[in-house]
Amino acid sequence: MTAARSRPAAAILAVALLAAGCTLSKGDPAPPDEGERKAPLWATPLPDDVGAPLEAALAGDAVVVRAEHGVAVLDAASGAIRWRHSTGAAPAGVTIARAGIVLNAKGDSVRVLDLATGADRASAPGALAAVTADSAYTIEATTAGNTVTAVDPATGRPRWTRTLPGHGSAEVARGVTALQGTTPASLPVVTTESAHSRITFLAPATGAVIAARDTQDPRGVQLAAPGIVLAHDPGERNCPVFLQAYDARTGAEAWQRRIGQWRLSRTGDTPSCTTPGYLTVSGDRLLTLDPDEHPQVAPLDTGQPAWTGAAGDYPIAAAGPVVVTRTGHGTGPLTGTDLTTGKFLWSTPLDKHNANPAGTANQEFALSGTTLYMTLDRLDPIPGESPKVRVAYVMTAFDTATGRRLWTSAPSTRLCGTATDGAFGCQSAGPVGGEYRNEVRRYRG
Repeated sequence: MTAARSRPAAAILAVALLAAGCTLSKGDPAPPDEGERKAPLWATPLPDDVGAPLEAALAGDAVVVRAEHGVAVLDAASGAIRWRHSTGAAPAGVTIARAGIVLNAKGDSVRVLDLATGADRASAPGALAAVTADSAYTIEATTAGNTVTAVDPATGRPRWTRTLPGHGSAEVARGVTALQGTTPASLPVVTTESAHSRITFLAPATGAVIAARDTQDPRGVQLAAPGIVLAHDPGERNCPVFLQAYDARTGAEAWQRRIGQWRLSRTGDTPSCTTPGYLTVSGDRLLTLDPDEHPQVAPLDTGQPAWTGAAGDYPIAAAGPVVVTRTGHGTGPLTGTDLTTGKFLWSTPLDKHNANPAGTANQEFALSGTTLYMTLDRLDPIPGESPKVRVAYVMTAFDTATGRRLWTSAPSTRLCGTATDGAFGCQSAGPVGGEYRNEVRRYRG
């Protein structure tokens, strides 16, 4: 289960700020029209033993919720809690697989719970690394190296085990779980030693080693599509980013190109490269920035830009024939651009949002069909205490064909998952309680 850009720590911070309040000048303009205030289809408070919701995902007629103290399964139609399981701490991973829930609660073992009843089906050693359509993958540090195991989610029995040499850290490349509805051409495993990092391509059916490639930065490796693995490394001078694409079937190099700069930071007299150039994958398209911060759209199979846009427009997602960007280096209006030609289509201001702008990093967004759901910071007046305001999250739905705001949620609701017909909102009570509570809401449309 993945939820696009979940920010539980930021959610707690925002709720904590509600108590303190902050002040805007009396001359500030009124917030823009955000569309109708949307009432949820249902809203379900979570018990204290489960805690604040972090992610929600639809699984047939159920909604699976990963929470700060465990997991809960709700009825998709009514929101009623079918069962819940408290782990005492936030599960490191909760993923839906074959009518079961693969749960990694402590980082040293994987448990499979029955989706319908919550009963324990099986357990397996190791930390949950990824889940695809038919397997869960664990990684366990052993005296021989890092052992990768493919586990059958229905039985908990291993399908195969492969030990990769070396005693550094190991993880499955990002993006594998996001493609859990498919079977990837290979399982890319990134191992990191003190002197180098390596991508090892394993056959999903057998665990056989297909190929191995060195990489400089393990954080930049992801399975972008079933057949494409991306890796980006910083160069030695001026922090350029070289994006490398590999054929996941063979491990062979597919293409490479330079994308946006890494930011150069300095600690004392030592320079270092920190945040990588903006890059995201949307369907079969690569959305990124060139070294001068111009947005570029390229097909994943070639990596060659189809067109280049205006500097400072940060691509967010491709929804059908439209690429949605955010201008002003990720802090300005939303903009719609034709996917094929790069021609401007529409612009929607987001004034009064992002009280503490930080590019696109403080927003959550996800697509469901042609609707873009976003979590934005907003400032709400405190009743009877004007001009004081409080910082709260609000979730807004946009029509990607026109840029029109469709609706907005109640304050302090953030996007935490999507379904084919809508989205899920999560609310956190925070450390100070108050009028907000730990709640999951389902929105339709």
